Amino acid sequence: MRGIEFWVFIPVAYFSLLTIIIAFMISVDIGLIGRHIQFHLLTNPARLHTFGKYMKTVEYCYTIAFTFPKLAILCLYLRIFNISRSYRLAIYFTGAVLVATCVAGLLDSTFICRPFAYNWDKSIKGGKCGEVHKTYRYSIANIITDVMLMALPMPAIWKLRVDPATKASLFITFTVGSLGIITSIIRLTEFLRANKSHDPTFNSIHPAIWTVVEPGVYLITACLPSLQPLKRLIFKDVSLSKVVVSRLEHRSWIGSSRGRMAGSQPLHSDVDIEKPEDCRESRVKGPLVVGSKDEIGFHLAQFHFEEHEVKRAVSRCA
Repeated sequence: MRGIEFWVFIPVAYFSLLTIIIAFMISVDIGLIGRHIQFHLLTNPARLHTFGKYMKTVEYCYTIAFTFPKLAILCLYLRIFNISRSYRLAIYFTGAVLVATCVAGLLDSTFICRPFAYNWDKSIKGGKCGEVHKTYRYSIANIITDVMLMALPMPAIWKLRVDPATKASLFITFTVGSLGIITSIIRLTEFLRANKSHDPTFNSIHPAIWTVVEPGVYLITACLPSLQPLKRLIFKDVSLSKVVVSRLEHRSWIGSSRGRMAGSQPLHSDVDIEKPEDCRESRVKGPLVVGSKDEIGFHLAQFHFEEHEVKRAVSRCA
């Protein structure tokens, strides 16, 4: 990961998420979130202006924080699954939808209230706001892009010439990267519930939590490929794919499927892909050739090797 996602998308997403966390921490520390609005109206109504300013800051940062990690994931897909022009167009289309949603959200946040200060100061004469509750429709667009991100690698994985157990483990690997769908749905329901209340300061607790969790999940997912050295240090040779394969190999339907695959044997994950002779010789009989681009793509999909190692292996096997 040394492209635009490393220098732009990930840092921008990180600092946007960090700003959200700081804004919520300050809001809780000074009592803006967690207390009933009647308390602020009776003691110091001006604090509600501060609350509105913090929420507007969060609104801007959230839009950026959930968009940029997804763009980083799309960059990863381009490197792993750059298999056809139609697939690249699908990735570019998904990226265009993400950028359009982000720009629309930022513009909506800017022009929803006129003048701009009316977002937090409702005493301004002549000020007005649009239908603020409809801004949550961007959460629906966010969920749709999550589904698109989850669906993009599935056709390429389905076409891999590997046994069913390995294919199932790959499906699980990339589905785990789409856990943001769950957090998006939970956040949307929490905001809709809080929107029905007339006590925004008190009912902002759960929406605030999920506003941090959702972009945090996206950021972690986008950073997973670069965390492989840490994963190897902590978990050694343990991986999700190996667990799934070992479990499914005991199933009868795996045995029958292997019986239909003449001469096929389990794939060994400890292949040294840097040896050029592996590109010329096949040591495993069956639909997957050791050292071929099929296997290199399989290892890259599981992030068993660093990106520069895989690129070097692909160039040797070209």
